[in-house]
Amino acid sequence: MVEGALQELTDLGLDVGEAIYALDGLVSLVIGHVLSELATTNDGGTDPESLARVRALLPEEEFPRVRATLGRGPIDRTAEFEFGLHLMIDGIEKLLDSK
Repeated sequence: MVEGALQELTDLGLDVGEAIYALDGLVSLVIGHVLSELATTNDGGTDPESLARVRALLPEEEFPRVRATLGRGPIDRTAEFEFGLHLMIDGIEKLLDSK
């Protein structure tokens, strides 16, 4: 499987080093996403007690953006994964375009 993926990436124009970095990045995205799914709930952290504990650890003046993400509601894991995958593919395309 690795050999085939590397062949596809090098056939597109990446050198072997770039191809392994790209493949490692894609594999890391998939593994990280799966681990995140297994380790978290999909309720978006809407439990008031949980939110209060997390907010207490994050002072508003230091973490306004992080705090803004709390309690957003259910997380669309598919959209989250697809967003990351598109970023990876766009980066590979940009690298190929720069050659």
